[in-house]
Amino acid sequence: MGVTQSLIFRYFPTKEALVDRVYREVYVGRWKPAWEALIADRTRPLPDRLKELYVDYSHTALTRDWVRIFLFSGLRGHDINSRYLATLRKRILEPVAAEVRAYLGLPTPAKIPLLEEEVELVWSINARVFYYGQRNWVFNVPARVDVDRLVEFTIDAFVESAKVLVPRLVLTRPGGKRRRRAPT
Repeated sequence: MGVTQSLIFRYFPTKEALVDRVYREVYVGRWKPAWEALIADRTRPLPDRLKELYVDYSHTALTRDWVRIFLFSGLRGHDINSRYLATLRKRILEPVAAEVRAYLGLPTPAKIPLLEEEVELVWSINARVFYYGQRNWVFNVPARVDVDRLVEFTIDAFVESAKVLVPRLVLTRPGGKRRRRAPT
C-alpha cells in the first residue's frame, strides 16, 4: 500500500489498536440495527423477512475487503472473527432460531431453551452466503447465479427443512410436547 510501518504506528500505538480499528470500520460500522427489527417483525411471513434480511446482509458483507479481512484475520489468529461471530450469533442467529419456533408454533425459548442444533441450522444460511463471497473474493470463481437468487432458494430450502427438523429437535427434548404437524 506504500505506507511505512512507522507511519502506521504513528496513528496506531499497537498492532491490537490497528486491528480494533479495522474491526470497527469494516464490521461494526456496517452493522444495520434494522436487521434485528426485521427479524422480529411478525406482521410479515418469516420466509419473506429472512429473504430481505439475507439479501441486504449479503450486499453489505460480501465485499472483497470484508471477506478477505475476515478470512485472513482468522488465519492470523486475530479476534476479529470471534468478536464478530459472537455478535452475529446473539443478534441474528438466535433471534432467527426463536422466530422459526414461533413460525412453527413451537414452545418459546423461554419455555424450552434454544438447542445448539437449532442455532447450527441457522448458521447454515450464513455459511451458504459467506461461501458465495469466498468463491468470488478468495477463489476467484464467481458464481453464475445472482446473490439475490441464491439467497431466495437458500431460504426456501432452509424453511422447508426447518419444518421437519426443528419440531423433531424441540419436541423430543425433555419438556417438549408432541403437537400437530408444522405448517406447510
